[in-house]
Amino acid sequence: YGWYQCRFHVTAGDIYDAGGASSMKKIWSLLLSQKQKLTDDELLKLLSTDVALQKAITNWNQ
Repeated sequence: YGWYQCRFHVTAGDIYDAGGASSMKKIWSLLLSQKQKLTDDELLKLLSTDVALQKAITNWNQ
């Protein structure tokens, strides 16, 4: 659990450093606007619409 939480925090920091507060607000709005439950593939597709999240997904294990 700790590894995943650490990775989430580091990734959020990277996204913030790259795009600032507006980037985080954009991602938050994207997630809040999604009202229905998604499959893993649907969630991946949704997250891939944001460049910063796409990069985070692609580089998750690095």
